[in-house]
Amino acid sequence: MNSRAVPDTTGIAALVTTNPLLPGDESIFEVHPNEPDFPYLNIRTIHISRESDRFNPSTNLIGMIIYGYRGATDFYLNNRNCKIGHILIKRSDEMNHIQADTTHKKLFKWFFGQDLPPEFIAGGFAYQNGQWKYNALVFNTKQDIYHNNKKGMSLTEKQLLGGALSRLYINHRWQQDPNISVREIFSSNEGWQLFESVNTVVNPNRVDKVNKYGRAATIGVTGKYYCGDYLDVIRCSCCDGRCGPGNGCNCSGCMELDIENRRLPKGTLVNRDGAPASRSRIDGQTFYCGRPVLRRTNSCDGYCGPNNGPQCYACQALNEQTPRYKTLLNEYDYT
Repeated sequence: MNSRAVPDTTGIAALVTTNPLLPGDESIFEVHPNEPDFPYLNIRTIHISRESDRFNPSTNLIGMIIYGYRGATDFYLNNRNCKIGHILIKRSDEMNHIQADTTHKKLFKWFFGQDLPPEFIAGGFAYQNGQWKYNALVFNTKQDIYHNNKKGMSLTEKQLLGGALSRLYINHRWQQDPNISVREIFSSNEGWQLFESVNTVVNPNRVDKVNKYGRAATIGVTGKYYCGDYLDVIRCSCCDGRCGPGNGCNCSGCMELDIENRRLPKGTLVNRDGAPASRSRIDGQTFYCGRPVLRRTNSCDGYCGPNNGPQCYACQALNEQTPRYKTLLNEYDYT
């Protein structure tokens, strides 16, 4: 297996790998044991429970990502079936009536109907006062086979969880399809910055420019320009309606800077993952970036396009946002 990310010394010890023998060249998130006689716990897909609450930026939330129970990754606990990679997110105020000494223990008890057993392996996180947090004492500091005693999550764990939240949960995509592959999550850098302060979201070597609306724009972690103001023309269904500030969709003024900076040909835009995308030569409408980020099946070679077939999620979002960038599609050609 080939390493795709390097673990650090906090929280779960984990590594993202690619196994060329797996169908579709799937990526795997490996949870490493602290002792050699215990199995690795492998995640290929993240699933958000249908019992989760819908994201609302003004509501505090409590969540957990499940890794296993007694070393098993597909298990029953108090007659409830769970698998590794399942995520549950609930409103914090809905847990107040439950008898337990921490909010994450309350969340566990609400879901499983019993007190938290020591053999349960999970990661805890929360959304409080507009900021995502990963310092969950009840899960992340357990000194079990798969945790150390650190309060935080490892970098790869934050990338996995942040990617799932930003690409599946916050945009409400999970209500149509609650699953996302590890491969799709790690196809871009989007996600880890959810658990960082705003100042660390922006590239430290950023280039400041002023967009056509007179707003200062900086390069985010996706390599795209963002000004942090409200998106123009139409409101996205995939984000919070802001241009960045570090990832996601951008306004037409900042997209114009993306096109200028990369000297892209006419008709090419940059999707929310930071990948250049052009419209299909067949239908002239559907955007494709050509990246190998999809699950390979009998009807899909794993690539987004480049001229037909399934789109990646970022290019689907770009099609939805075409009215915002209509002028740019017709005017600019920097080749």
